[in-house]
Amino acid sequence: MSKASDDIQFLAKRASRANGVSFTDDGRDTGVSSNSIVSRAYGLKVKQEMPYDQSDLDACERMFAKLPAAQENACGGTRYGTGAQSC
Repeated sequence: MSKASDDIQFLAKRASRANGVSFTDDGRDTGVSSNSIVSRAYGLKVKQEMPYDQSDLDACERMFAKLPAAQENACGGTRYGTGAQSC
């Protein structure tokens, strides 16, 4: 797949889940903090929101694992290195 296709697929899947509410730990990867990482990875200059609790941190980690490699590199790191922190 091309970079553009990877980006479109990733962002479309996030958008389809963005307004959903879940009261169970079902693999949520959206939220204020993970959305701010995605925004910065795609070049938007937004205020970086930090995870509030463990479930927010888990959502950020799940999002980062799904982030297309080109955008992950835009964050400056590897999957479990410094990437999410430097975005």
